[in-house]
Amino acid sequence: MTLKTLLLAASAALAISATGVAASPFDSASLTYGHDTMDYGNGSDADMSWARVDLGFDVLGLDADFAMTQGALGEDNQTTALSFALGKDFGGTSLRVFYDVPLLEGEDQDLRHYGAKVGFELAGLDIDGYAGRGDFDFDKSRVFGASVNGDLGAGLDAGVFYNYEGFDGEDVVVSERGLSLGYTISALPLEMHVNAYVSQTTVDFDFLEQDVERLGFTVSVPLRAGGTTEKGRLRPYEYSTLYSEFGYGESIMVR
Repeated sequence: MTLKTLLLAASAALAISATGVAASPFDSASLTYGHDTMDYGNGSDADMSWARVDLGFDVLGLDADFAMTQGALGEDNQTTALSFALGKDFGGTSLRVFYDVPLLEGEDQDLRHYGAKVGFELAGLDIDGYAGRGDFDFDKSRVFGASVNGDLGAGLDAGVFYNYEGFDGEDVVVSERGLSLGYTISALPLEMHVNAYVSQTTVDFDFLEQDVERLGFTVSVPLRAGGTTEKGRLRPYEYSTLYSEFGYGESIMVR
């Protein structure tokens, strides 16, 4: 499935749901489009476009979240990432276990991430954290991260985030830290959320360190009438590798 196909399918679902003719079988459903520009600091850069469909539904009394992301780095590198989370909300606290796997087209790689995520509200801030493991065909890794989001009023929200991955058998560490600023557009029939973010990813290979500066934006819309979208781009339990620009050890997290 290409990025264009995914966008066309989601757009058709959006058009139908906006008319109110079709009732959604899901508790929540949304479409997010994103575009990133990466600066590798050595005079080279790259653009990545991606689209994600999120579905929320009930499984035996538990809350299930499924996401499919289609990403394209340039013209040749197409990647599909699948993510599944299962858990329960307890008052203002949510607990989830997650599993995600990227399918890198044209590359014979076996990789996945899995672990647990917790989210809660404190002093008006939405706080999320996760920890888990990564399995690669050549190594295993440890992953963890956190994000904090807050409302600024007048439809604005802001967040900070951090992600880390360290490989067991190699002296390789990948870390990302960043800021985001979002705005909710509620004057339309379907509420939209627009988000801009900037981050720096550091890839530390034993004796070599490289920084990647990333600037991007997302636009999220619900795929059913009366639905809402999550504020911000931060999906801390999704730690999917959407391209392998650095070869092994490189992970850019798309939420």
